[in-house]
Amino acid sequence: MSLLKIAFIFSLFLQVLLCVSGGEHVVPYDGMVITSDTLLAHGDYYLPHGISIGSSNIFLNLNNSTLRGGSNQNVGITLDGYSNVYIGNGRITNYYYGIKISNGRGNEIAGLELFANWQDPNAQNPTPPSLDINVTPEDYGDKKNFGGGMWISNNNGIKLHHHYLHDQENGVDLFNVTDATITNNRFETHVGWCLHIWKSQGTSLNKNSFKNCVRRSSKDRDFSGNSAAVLITCGSSDSVIQSSTFVNSGSAFIISGFPTLKKDECCPSTSNIILQNKIDQVVRGAFEDSFSNQNQYLSNNITNVGYGFLGMYLSGNTIIGGNRITNATHHGIILGHSNNNQIVGNIIKNTTLGNQIELWTDLKEHYNPLSYQCLQLKNQQNSSNNEIISNIFEANSNFAINLINTTQSLIYNNYINLLKKAKSIKEEGLSFGNQWYTAKQNFPNICNGENTGGNYYSDYTGKERWQKDGFGDTPYNDNNLINEYDKLPLICKKKLNSTEREMDFKLTSLFLKKYLKTFKLSKFLTK
Repeated sequence: MSLLKIAFIFSLFLQVLLCVSGGEHVVPYDGMVITSDTLLAHGDYYLPHGISIGSSNIFLNLNNSTLRGGSNQNVGITLDGYSNVYIGNGRITNYYYGIKISNGRGNEIAGLELFANWQDPNAQNPTPPSLDINVTPEDYGDKKNFGGGMWISNNNGIKLHHHYLHDQENGVDLFNVTDATITNNRFETHVGWCLHIWKSQGTSLNKNSFKNCVRRSSKDRDFSGNSAAVLITCGSSDSVIQSSTFVNSGSAFIISGFPTLKKDECCPSTSNIILQNKIDQVVRGAFEDSFSNQNQYLSNNITNVGYGFLGMYLSGNTIIGGNRITNATHHGIILGHSNNNQIVGNIIKNTTLGNQIELWTDLKEHYNPLSYQCLQLKNQQNSSNNEIISNIFEANSNFAINLINTTQSLIYNNYINLLKKAKSIKEEGLSFGNQWYTAKQNFPNICNGENTGGNYYSDYTGKERWQKDGFGDTPYNDNNLINEYDKLPLICKKKLNSTEREMDFKLTSLFLKKYLKTFKLSKFLTK
């Protein structure tokens, strides 16, 4: 159903409600305070100071009217300290923020077009200023980082749906918000963050579209800066973001705690679920996750990106599972200074400049734990105890898996199909204790065989051993491993083509379920 149809139905619904309660068409005036159910007279209104809500439990139907501010100052509609207010069906433009909502619960905002509100003019420069992900609500007047569609703070249970937000600095800023529901919205052409989530819990984001969420040069609209479609930061946790589309972003997602010596340090953002989204044409990373743990990236379809996943200082139980990453110009998945994470059941194809999976550390501690206590950094100089299991690697230009100063990690049941000049696996630096196979298990392997052990390598020259159990008769090592061979390399009875492998990819759900069974996340897996 189109946005216009939804707005029309929504308008009729509100008009019926207001007529039942004796509502009349009201002409708004600048600075108006609304204290009862109100249906505006349709029109285009110049209201430089906007209007405000002065009571709880009311409906405001803009009746497809336009509220127009002056020179991107002030706020179009202000709702502060009231609850269970319903606002919808109109257009708001040329304010600092179209809507500012603070200190309430159970509010619902629907069917608005918020456009051409504040946008930093310097963001159009060839080298626009970088954004600061550590800004706080107290920085409200910071016009480099704030301004745009909606500002929402200290709210519980707010619902935002069927909006069209475009051509602004930010689409929506959430501060200290719990249990927000954000569905069926279009975010387009923002030069800051399309959606900015700060110290907020339990956000549900479903069936939204994000397009052109980038800082750009005024000349050629190329990416320049550090924006993203969705920024989740400063202790924002327990969000579920699913079934949404992302096209042409600086990054699709940035999830972070972030080092700062200010008193209000950004703590880790944890236990967020990023599920079944479609991501295309991302200049940097589809996902950037730093200083966090226990975030889950499941069954996302990622194409034409710089990095499929870029993780730094992940301290445990981040699961990157069941994703398809195609045409990454740098790395498919890269984790730095990260420990105890799982990369399970992904398909990674056509990486060009980098490796398909790389784990690394420079063995240094870059952040003093006493200075950054909120980040709870552990073993930050290490890369260890990670698992790479049941992934499919296709058409890599360099290495399928590269470990740099990485230790005690487990790699098995991966399908590595090489281009002629590419390599399969490599260890560099102080890498030791990594295991490239597991003990023989009677469990379906990635080649559809009956037993799981090591990995499949398309350049393996051995034969199946005499037991006919699906393993090679000699260990695999292409002279790039430092300490350990793959002692149970897989033999595929039939070399499957790409389409067949993707069909058989359902087998990897068994491994996903194995690793997710102790988490509440297993219920989100595609059947």
